[in-house]
Amino acid sequence: MVLVLANGKAENEALTPEHKEWETFYQGLKFVCEYLAKEIARDGEGATRLVEVQVDGAFTDESASTIAKSIISSNLVKTAIHGADANWGVEL
Repeated sequence: MVLVLANGKAENEALTPEHKEWETFYQGLKFVCEYLAKEIARDGEGATRLVEVQVDGAFTDESASTIAKSIISSNLVKTAIHGADANWGVEL
């Protein structure tokens, strides 16, 4: 479990999107969250591979997500990845 807490007790300036350090904080927090999510997936029961799918050129984020999910859900793709088979002709 990971918690990010702030109670104001340090009496620092509020960190809002307008704050000069916001982007640094945001990118750092995003990095940590993505790293931990991948480590949880990698450590899953029976997990032998961790695969990321990146879709470029989609018209919308929603269509990119749909395409990525269809790729990663494909039994052909899963079998090829698990078997470490570099023959991607059928999948493409």
